[in-house]
Amino acid sequence: PEGILIVGNDEEDKAFYITNACENCVNHLFVLDRADPPIGLRMLFRGIGDTPVADPTSVSDWNTFFDLPNNGLVFTSVLVTGSQVTLFGGGSMIISNGLFASNTNLIEIEDHAGVVIEGGTNSFTECTNLTRLMFPEMLVAGELCFGNLSSVSFYDLSKLTIAGGWCFENWTTPILQLYSLITAGDRCFRTSTCIRYLMPVATTIGEQAFNGCLSAAYIEIPLCVNLGTTPTDATVFTAIVGQTISLYIAAVNATNNAGAEHASIVDLIAMNSATINYI
Repeated sequence: PEGILIVGNDEEDKAFYITNACENCVNHLFVLDRADPPIGLRMLFRGIGDTPVADPTSVSDWNTFFDLPNNGLVFTSVLVTGSQVTLFGGGSMIISNGLFASNTNLIEIEDHAGVVIEGGTNSFTECTNLTRLMFPEMLVAGELCFGNLSSVSFYDLSKLTIAGGWCFENWTTPILQLYSLITAGDRCFRTSTCIRYLMPVATTIGEQAFNGCLSAAYIEIPLCVNLGTTPTDATVFTAIVGQTISLYIAAVNATNNAGAEHASIVDLIAMNSATINYI
């Protein structure tokens, strides 16, 4: 039909736009090259005047803001489109402590180039208008790095292996999946409202890690052999009360408390309708 845009599959690089059509024929056909979106560190702000630098079109200003080259390789160019800023170049970058803390002008940040490998303490805490968060190459996130983010609806932290204390405090997505996480610090998920927590390779979960996670219904930590400070630590699931909850956890926790169950699991059972699945 007239006006339809036909785009090829992922292996093709053309798009076809029909401007005039009749039954069983096409009078005008434009063949367009399909361009991939620019690959870089993309940030969307409420307005271009709300960026944290004096001149958002200056790559030098952005390098100074991110403390480059001290914290990684420098960016080489910048593209500004409306309220969106995309930085190109860079690499092996650490986000400084508190860099975006309490920044309510940041709406989205997506690392399509994989330049960020570490987030610092409080790097994004209290960014209450942040909706999209994507750091697919980040390996480490410091204390409160992503704490108190109340608007996130999409995230990608697929390679995160270490999350510091309070890192995801008050996290609000229904599912928190951290498929590469190995170590979660003390109070890491404190008072978050997630329903499902998926951390299939985590071996260490700190004390009070799930303190006050009142919506928790499913926690998957099947390789966790270090729960809390010791097997007598009863604080990991503190203040989860009245929930119907399933816990998948390493079998060692069934007997590591002088032959009895880990104290935090005993507490979870006592305060909830809990099904414990030892793996």
